[in-house]
Amino acid sequence: MFRYFYPDIVFLVLFSIAIFFWAIFHPEVASHQPESVTFFVRDMANRSVYLEGPLKRTALYAPIAGPYMTLDETSDHILGGPAFLKRQAEASWLNRLFPCFLKNPEAVLSHSFSPAGTEALLASGADGLIIWRWNTGAFDAVKFPWLIKMDAYFGDLPAVYKLMADLTGKHERNEALWRRYEERQASLLRRIDFSRPPAGVLALGVNRFMRNANNKDFNYGLEKINACNLAREIKTYRAAVNIEQLLQFDPEVLFVFDYFDRYSVKDVYADLSLSTLSAVRNRRVYRMPVGASYMDGPVEGPIMDLWMALMIHPDLKP
Repeated sequence: MFRYFYPDIVFLVLFSIAIFFWAIFHPEVASHQPESVTFFVRDMANRSVYLEGPLKRTALYAPIAGPYMTLDETSDHILGGPAFLKRQAEASWLNRLFPCFLKNPEAVLSHSFSPAGTEALLASGADGLIIWRWNTGAFDAVKFPWLIKMDAYFGDLPAVYKLMADLTGKHERNEALWRRYEERQASLLRRIDFSRPPAGVLALGVNRFMRNANNKDFNYGLEKINACNLAREIKTYRAAVNIEQLLQFDPEVLFVFDYFDRYSVKDVYADLSLSTLSAVRNRRVYRMPVGASYMDGPVEGPIMDLWMALMIHPDLKP
């Protein structure tokens, strides 16, 4: 009966012997060396910054936590930042989407706008420092590695997201988010009646301070939805104006910022000197959402634009 299995047995024996000798005398095979993941990004100061792969332990000292985490889809890769970023996150949509952001007490690296020091950051194990370019003197002096300089980016938010995509390696996600942004913006603009004159808008803070007076992003955002910032010719971001100038502006809509200023819609209605304004008489004074200054990215931007359009154009359908 074994004659039927004889060829198979011979094959198995020969195969086993071959494997044995190959294991002992096999030729040396050159080990594959993985390609280096070192690459460089160009920051907003037009500097080439060399990194060892996408950032995983980032020290954040510029208010771009929203773009950074939106692309990276997590707060786990942010090592820490200053206390003011923690406060901003807790008072805005960032804390809802990324509840773990800077929650660890050790993540608060300093209580001022500036980092604690070059030695402390090196000791922390940070693999990147994102900071305003005008706040980098101490780090420039010691040629701090992984220093990514940010600049004012009015009107060029895609450039910020491009840099964040370079730092996180999320290029495909960045492109997909901006495609969706364009689609949603086009859908909103098709529903707005641009045959009407632009609606006059003002943004107020405490003591009748004009907020966002020369903020190009804010002004452009209003223009997109057929409105205009009546204070756009004022040359400062926050400008004190007298009551006569405010009455001359006579805005149709008033937006109130109360995060920093602690100034509310109720305060506006209670101010008798403002009672003749069209926005007050027609009950068109609205509280800006907390964190609205940072709601201009490809995800939250269309939501913010839709909300403002609905407030400015009451006949617009949601």
